[in-house]
Amino acid sequence: LVHLGDVGLADETFCDEDTYADASTILESCPAPVFVLPGNNDWNDCPDPDAAWENWDNYFGNFQEHFPENFDVGRQLGRSENFVFLHEGVLFLGVNLVNGRVHDRSEWNKRHAQNLLWIEQNLRLHDYNDFRAVVIFGHSPPYELVKDFFSPAVKDLKKYEKPVLYLHANNDGGFQEYKPFGNGEPELLAVEVNSWGGDESSFVKVTIDFGSSPFIFDQVESST
Repeated sequence: LVHLGDVGLADETFCDEDTYADASTILESCPAPVFVLPGNNDWNDCPDPDAAWENWDNYFGNFQEHFPENFDVGRQLGRSENFVFLHEGVLFLGVNLVNGRVHDRSEWNKRHAQNLLWIEQNLRLHDYNDFRAVVIFGHSPPYELVKDFFSPAVKDLKKYEKPVLYLHANNDGGFQEYKPFGNGEPELLAVEVNSWGGDESSFVKVTIDFGSSPFIFDQVESST
């Protein structure tokens, strides 16, 4: 299970420590391993981004360590929230990619460069036949503010001619599948999941089959 960020709403909780602690307690009860990525409401949209990041890192950094694992998980040196694992022929990558307020332009540029390096390193580390598809997790939609990451990343991914899925958090549009870079990039599919709470589904189950269009989506009711 991958949580794509925003364990609360910054303008309601003001990113107090209890918000992170309560969410951590809930997620620890999950029967499956849980990976957590930061969202803008966890960090950069908070009144004090530095304090918010400290809270997020304390409660969710390496969060999957709460669970027994039957596969190896890698973490990026110096950016441990970024993760990677190879599971049943699919390469899964998580990156710290948020939308919202640019609280520090230098930090954003550096982080996007580190995210790109993380993608490139892990593509090179695995043999071509090790994986049949790639799934990337992030919080932000692939829009202009994160173009400096996506433009070179897409070029690198195209070289492998593998199906690629980018799963990201809600951008107020509800669940949707779309081609973020037009039909000229048939290997890359983006999926926006529903926001948490409300009457709509909060979870998306992804089954990864074989072939050029292997991704199958099933919206799961939050009560289950």
